[in-house]
Amino acid sequence: MQHGEAWDKDILPEAASDESTDEESQLKRTESQALKQHRVQQISQHLSERRGLVKELLDGLEDTSDLTEVEQKQKAARNLGEDLLEDILALDNLSNLFEKDRQARKAALADLEVLTDEVDRAKASLQKQRKELKAHEEAKQKDEEQAAKAEAQRMDEAQLEEEEDSRFPASQDWAELKLPMRFHSSAMSGGWVALAELPSGCTSEDLKMELKDGGSTLRVSGLRLPTMNELEVLNREAQRQLRGRRPTEPQDYLQLGRGLFGRVDEALRLPEDVDTEGISASFRRGVLELTLPRRRLRGAPLSFRGSRRPSVWYQ
Repeated sequence: MQHGEAWDKDILPEAASDESTDEESQLKRTESQALKQHRVQQISQHLSERRGLVKELLDGLEDTSDLTEVEQKQKAARNLGEDLLEDILALDNLSNLFEKDRQARKAALADLEVLTDEVDRAKASLQKQRKELKAHEEAKQKDEEQAAKAEAQRMDEAQLEEEEDSRFPASQDWAELKLPMRFHSSAMSGGWVALAELPSGCTSEDLKMELKDGGSTLRVSGLRLPTMNELEVLNREAQRQLRGRRPTEPQDYLQLGRGLFGRVDEALRLPEDVDTEGISASFRRGVLELTLPRRRLRGAPLSFRGSRRPSVWYQ
């Protein structure tokens, strides 16, 4: 027994020495891991803020319709992705952690990977939106450029047309020229007929007829204007006569167009017994024909007696 007790006493100090060594080693690791443990805690605390920023980024994807706003969100997504990557690399560089710290590091890395995937999804969506908005903006800009080009061309053409028109007389200038139109009347059964040869190129569409002076006068008026082809004919003739001495002027056209273009304005005095409601007009082969029926008197026969000419003259 004494021998055994002596053996136990011999080995006890050695066991106590081993336990002291383990405690000292553990204390030294704790001191060396203090900064690493603090770094893990710091990144874990930032995760809540990171989640909020990612959620805000994802929620705003559908509300973006402006190219500048999309580009601003792309910049925010890049910065957020860089921050997440920096945290992941920082955690990857931490080794020889306590078990508790290793679990915290693992959980933080898992959260960071999820957030990184969401940011990448947001980047892809923003890139697609930017591409579509850029194409829309370019198409809009192209349309605006084409519209501006067309407007400039229209303005140039209008200016050129205005410059061209300035060579020609205005409508009021042509209206100063008198176009003669002489009526010749004759009696017929039941009334009278008045004929007039219209100026060359004039049609019934150029004329207007209206009763004046309480129905005792029939006024025939109108304005015969030259067409562009006729103006070109007058222009060539004016240039031929001028022989390059000066450019053509409006007065040249008026002089050459006298008797061909201008205003028709004739007044036809009607007989007292003309039925004004029955007056009719027809146009054939350059001749205007006015039919002036006699007003039927109550009880009077329908025959026409006499051959005197109606009282028709010009005012």
